[in-house]
Amino acid sequence: MKRKRFWVFAFIPLLLILGQLAYFSAVYLEKPLIPDKADLILVYSGDGDRAALVRQWAVPKGPLFLFSGWDYSQTALDKELGLGPDRIWLENQARTTDQNARYSAPIIRRLGVHSVLLALPWFQLPRALFLTRFYLSGTGIQVTPVATIPVGHDWRREFLFAMEIPKFWGSLFRIGLSWVGVEHWPPHVPY
Repeated sequence: MKRKRFWVFAFIPLLLILGQLAYFSAVYLEKPLIPDKADLILVYSGDGDRAALVRQWAVPKGPLFLFSGWDYSQTALDKELGLGPDRIWLENQARTTDQNARYSAPIIRRLGVHSVLLALPWFQLPRALFLTRFYLSGTGIQVTPVATIPVGHDWRREFLFAMEIPKFWGSLFRIGLSWVGVEHWPPHVPY
């Protein structure tokens, strides 16, 4: 009986890890149809090539931009990107990807947008996409991932990919902590 119980407890985590790998593979290998027009471009901390991203989408009457992360400054973004303050929105409290998604969701809902492009480096996309869709669930807002740094052909061997596996589970843990009012545990050093 104990041996059977051992295999059940070993099988469940294995199944969860395999499911996670399948999800990551689907996000990395999917070639999403990027709409010609988006209502909002969502960027979380850590993406250093903001100017190139903005140039791609900065057409007159183009989309809004929402930058989420503790290291963003409205003045610096206005100066760096050359867009008016009516096009740039800022959430500057988030220190984790979970907080990026959680704190951005109410802003996105308030803006009344229908389509969001989540623009991040390839390795961050599965976790950020899951969290963003989770916090926007039930709103009908479509979130499409866009890799600002493309996925390499050998991504499974990348250290950045390996680090995202435990970070994904940590983000799920942070969701649970937020439900009981704990925001900043364990202490997190921003990337």
